[in-house]
Amino acid sequence: MAESLRLFDSICNNNWFVNTSLILFLNKKDLLAEKIKRIPLTVCFADYKGQNTYEEAAVYIQRQFEDLNRNKETKEIYSHFTCATDTSNIQFVFDAVTDVIIQNNLNGARVEGQARGASGRAWERGSCRGLPEHCSPLIK
Repeated sequence: MAESLRLFDSICNNNWFVNTSLILFLNKKDLLAEKIKRIPLTVCFADYKGQNTYEEAAVYIQRQFEDLNRNKETKEIYSHFTCATDTSNIQFVFDAVTDVIIQNNLNGARVEGQARGASGRAWERGSCRGLPEHCSPLIK
């Protein structure tokens, strides 16, 4: 866990990624749920004061990663607990990630389009034609 936190810190706070949002996949949530029943989280995090439940441990671990972000004003971290063998979970995460990417691109395009005085684009008129159904709320 300590090595994962160090690696994430080095990537998250790298000068090349100061303005880049990150998607953090915290995989093997099924193993965490099983291990937390037998092994206290204080084995990895001596300062952990919460209960040894999956819910509290997951929130604490997620916060450990997100708190490493030294550029909170310019960088979002989108965290997802995953289980790679759970296809419905992976589909949900894939859809969420797709929405984030589309939203960020649309926001960037809106700012750029407004700066240039552009108008008449489909997304500016609220049209969702050609986009997957789950993207519609992002444009309306």
